[in-house]
Amino acid sequence: MGKNNWQIYKFGGSSLNDSDCINKVCNLIKGNSSENLIVVVSAMSGMTNQLLEYSQSKDESILQTISDRYIQTLNKTLEDELLIKNIINEFNQDLVLIRERASLYSNLTLSIEDNQV
Repeated sequence: MGKNNWQIYKFGGSSLNDSDCINKVCNLIKGNSSENLIVVVSAMSGMTNQLLEYSQSKDESILQTISDRYIQTLNKTLEDELLIKNIINEFNQDLVLIRERASLYSNLTLSIEDNQV
């Protein structure tokens, strides 16, 4: 394959639904011998909708459901305990940002609604 020949894989949310799906995607990627490979992935199935729902409701149980699913999938997909721990730490930092940004979203929405004629 020439230097300018790229292969691009794009996996949607349903392709990343759970650990079994993720492992299938990983095997497809590992089976590709191309040096010029781009992989694009979406959020796991349903995650975007749950995040949008959280941004509007601030219902912590939604974030807990997301977190539980993410960590369960992570534990079933990876074996390296240190890597799992590091990913969970990063994920928890992301949750802090999600809460902060959801609060900003809420304040912005209120501000826009207050200024409507």
